[in-house]
Amino acid sequence: MPRVTGPLFSAGASGAFGGLMEFRMVGNKAVVTAPKHVSKTQGPIQQANAERFKVAIGAWKTLDAATKTNWKNRALVLKLTGYQLYLREYIRQNIAQPHHPVIPA
Repeated sequence: MPRVTGPLFSAGASGAFGGLMEFRMVGNKAVVTAPKHVSKTQGPIQQANAERFKVAIGAWKTLDAATKTNWKNRALVLKLTGYQLYLREYIRQNIAQPHHPVIPA
């Protein structure tokens, strides 16, 4: 939960306060509102994608240090981390366990 910065009810206040109210700027005005509540319910497609990412993350964790270094080195050229590149390629290449994606050329 973010902390409120600046004195309460001042133009510099922003962030959540005890889960009861939220301070933010809208245009040039300081506004106090009830906190936003985001629904956590997911449809079947969202659940399937979340599961694919969980599997990909688990596969990254099983890699040895040398393989992770190879992914990190390739990712530097693309301005990504090795982890980001691995997950991207795992999803793009439609990999299934226990296989791993191929490092892109």
